[in-house]
Amino acid sequence: PAHPHPAMRVLMAVAAATEACTSMAFTRSATQTDSSFVTHTNDCVECDARVAHIPARVYQPGARRAVYKSYFAYPREVGTGRAGLYELAENPELVGQPQSVPLGYVPQVEKTHGYFEASYPYMNEKGLAFGESTAAATLWTLEPDDGSDTFPDRHIHYPTDAPLFGIIQLMQIALERCATARCAIQLMGDLANTYGFWGEDPATGEALSVTDNNETWVFNVGTADWSANGTFPGPLAGSGFRSFWAAQRVPEGHVAVVPNAFTIREIDPEDKENFMFPEELFSKAQEAGLWDGKGAMDFALTWGPDPVTHEYFAGVPPVPRYSSMRSWRVYDRVAPSLGLQPTVSVLDLPFSVPVDQKLTKEDIFDLQRDHYEGTAYDMRMGILAGPFGNPNRLEGGIGMRQHEGEYPRAISIPRTTYAMVAESLPPARKATVGSAGIMWFAADAPATSVFVPFYTNNSPSPTSPYQQGNRYQFTRGGAWWAFNFVANFMQINYANMSTVVIPAMTDLQTYVGEQAAAAERGGAGP
Repeated sequence: PAHPHPAMRVLMAVAAATEACTSMAFTRSATQTDSSFVTHTNDCVECDARVAHIPARVYQPGARRAVYKSYFAYPREVGTGRAGLYELAENPELVGQPQSVPLGYVPQVEKTHGYFEASYPYMNEKGLAFGESTAAATLWTLEPDDGSDTFPDRHIHYPTDAPLFGIIQLMQIALERCATARCAIQLMGDLANTYGFWGEDPATGEALSVTDNNETWVFNVGTADWSANGTFPGPLAGSGFRSFWAAQRVPEGHVAVVPNAFTIREIDPEDKENFMFPEELFSKAQEAGLWDGKGAMDFALTWGPDPVTHEYFAGVPPVPRYSSMRSWRVYDRVAPSLGLQPTVSVLDLPFSVPVDQKLTKEDIFDLQRDHYEGTAYDMRMGILAGPFGNPNRLEGGIGMRQHEGEYPRAISIPRTTYAMVAESLPPARKATVGSAGIMWFAADAPATSVFVPFYTNNSPSPTSPYQQGNRYQFTRGGAWWAFNFVANFMQINYANMSTVVIPAMTDLQTYVGEQAAAAERGGAGP
């Protein structure tokens, strides 16, 4: 249902192949408040940044749950009945937009939880939360095509037996039905295997950070019944094994980064406390010819490509440090005592690291804003930063094709539509605040934005700036346009303007934190 301006469509097409997000996972004992956190920078040039609250509901026996396509551009849904934001009665701007049509249905449960979502679903009223990062995969297929999307090259026409689930749809149903990370992981794996799974881009699967305060996990998933070039049938077609997946628990006191790559390595099949996976995972890897059955199976290199030789952008040579630099940067900031050095392959870095000092939520916010400041890779320095110290780079340009070499891939980048930090609260604070979690949301690129709280026991007002506007029509009422204007204006002279913008952003972030803390002391989140 997205119909962007033709000029915007050109820009979106250039960037379509470069959408890749960063996620991080922080266990409760890695933070000062015993909250666990997961994060997501939504690095999507066309995404709809409005925040929706999906209310809890009760259903009659025999009800069915509709599964809808993933539309990233505004409006991502119309008339689905899932939230007021998507309904004509509450959002007159939707008049004239095509109605969303279900891809299919699954049996509905009696009761569902309420949760927050933007382009992706994030956190429910039980404190279960997700962060997302698309990851390269060996076997893959794409979303079913209904002929109405902006990017038809991202979709496939399936004569029969089309996969029903992408990562967004799995996250939605898991938040509706689960209160724990283990429940969510098992449910998502079962649904993907039963109904089929697609990746958001060619040659991709998905990776999630998942937390419920008690446990924090990394979940990797992809299609199993299609081939390495996205055609059917693949080596496992007809075997009843439609999706491969695995999850690894993040050790307490640790931080894990999910940087557009599968990061789960050797799985101990006997360790059910720290690993989850389908029982057929090992035998099906052999059947598909992806593993010889000797020694331990390396999940990342069995079900995913070598990150050093993988082409992240069509027509552009491999960018081997695309994932590894982000992981290294986060790990070096939270655990400098380890003395980790940048690596070419992300798989040469640990799955997770223990923090040197417990982190505050502000520390976690700041990690989302990083440009390698103060390191040899500081993106404000060097010829590519220009005369005004600009840390922003545009990917996929002609220079990347004509010249060898790489520049670091930052965490906050120009095409970041928003950043999200989900805080799952410990039991004592849940009782005080009256909420199991807080979704902190920063519109546009987090480097020049402010994280504001959405408490899971409250739904935002329809007049909230975070429920208003779209990127195709300027409005002063939408938060995204305000922060996007600042970020764009800074491109004129980043170095000088940052001396004004960054302190103002810091002061606003402090003010928001103080106001939230005062409201919490009153017994409930704002």
